[in-house]
Amino acid sequence: SLVTFHRRCLASGRDWASSNMRIANIKCQVDIDGRIEDADPSGASTWEADFANSMIGGGVLASGCVQEEIRFLLSPELIASLLLTERMGPLENVLITGSERFSS
Repeated sequence: SLVTFHRRCLASGRDWASSNMRIANIKCQVDIDGRIEDADPSGASTWEADFANSMIGGGVLASGCVQEEIRFLLSPELIASLLLTERMGPLENVLITGSERFSS
């Protein structure tokens, strides 16, 4: 499959504390059993988000061993993003699609 990397940035921040607007009508399911990386990736309804580090991948090539690093090791294609992405600013994000899980 095709793996894509998109770096995106908002023009300005949002004042979430004073907003009365709903974000969206999103169905959210919380599972207390299992691990995040074991969620069924089939279909467009499963997303994983990580807000831990302004450097994509965190410490995956060093000594890190938490959510972001574990996710990158399960799907080694994600490691390519380290070559493509410098430190993210507070209004930036990187969207990666199409990666596969090669390990459990």
